[in-house]
Amino acid sequence: MRGPIIKESARQERREEKTERRREERRRKERRREERRREERRSEKRRREERRREERRKEERRREERRDERRREERRREERRSEERRREERRSEERRREEWRREERRRQERRREERRREERRREERRSDERRRSVQGHDLAFMA
Repeated sequence: MRGPIIKESARQERREEKTERRREERRRKERRREERRREERRSEKRRREERRREERRKEERRREERRDERRREERRREERRSEERRREERRSEERRREEWRREERRRQERRREERRREERRREERRSDERRRSVQGHDLAFMA
């Protein structure tokens, strides 16, 4: 009588072992799936962080380029202003020189005019003296 019970017991044990193995296999598969999902989530997180870092780097480069462009533009404006100031100074200097030349011409003209007047006055005095001399001579002759 014990024989069939032992057989049944052995079959029962094998079934339980099989069931346990299947359960263990399912647990391993589930753990592997869970581990893959965790790894995938970690990977995704790394990728997102890398994308964010890359985006920040790009944004920083764009800001830097804009800053550089503004500086270049400011330098260009400053150079234009400097050039304009230099041109204005040159024009101003030229005007001063021109004014000085006109003044100098006017002074020379006044000096020449003064010399001509002086020469005319001397000429008139000589002429008057000659007339008086002639008149004096005439008077002396008539006397």
